[in-house]
Amino acid sequence: MSTSSQHDPAGSGAVSDGRRRGDRATTVGTIIGAAGLLVSILAWQWPRDPAADATPAPPSANTSPPAGTTASPPNGPTSTPQPTPSAPAGPGVFLADDLTPEAGGDKLVDIPRAVRGRPDYNRHAIAIRCPSNASDEPVTEVTYLLSRHYRQFDATVHPYYPPDSDVQAATYVTAIQGVRQRDGSLTTSEAGAQQRSRPGAPRTLTAVVEKAEKLTIRVDCGEPAGVVMLTDARLTPA
Repeated sequence: MSTSSQHDPAGSGAVSDGRRRGDRATTVGTIIGAAGLLVSILAWQWPRDPAADATPAPPSANTSPPAGTTASPPNGPTSTPQPTPSAPAGPGVFLADDLTPEAGGDKLVDIPRAVRGRPDYNRHAIAIRCPSNASDEPVTEVTYLLSRHYRQFDATVHPYYPPDSDVQAATYVTAIQGVRQRDGSLTTSEAGAQQRSRPGAPRTLTAVVEKAEKLTIRVDCGEPAGVVMLTDARLTPA
């Protein structure tokens, strides 16, 4: 007696359903894995907020002191070279306030009324009238005795001419030093001069008078009606 085996239709259906469920599970797992990988890649590539994981910056290498303070150099304090002054520290001796002319005092006049109230014409000023330009007075001179006590003379030359005169007239101011020689004689020479000053355009005059016995200020004007003010006219002690 022979027997034959037959496949159970219901069993075949169960096997097919199992395979389909397995395939779906595999597919879903693959999708989930791929999604996870994609999320990881995006998380790595996505820009992060710098403030979220910022770490404190290292201390600055700049150690400069705050404004208003002075830092000492590494090797201790050092002295800063001071510039050599070109003018004396003190006020010196002003001709208008401290000295009386040895000669030519009659050539000194009052500051003209038109500029008497202006400080630039009055500051420690002496006023010397212009010469008559006649043959007997081509220049005017005022002499001061220095006795070798000073080394430099400085002044600012302010010419003044009345409105009805030639205001463009040339003005010459010369500082002449007199040096005593061994035999007692006095030798004179020009120590400084100013020839470019005009009304409204004053100029400085500087003369070296070291070892000078006397200082003579000589004035020469193209217009005799003028007056020459020497402001801040001072001698620097030797």
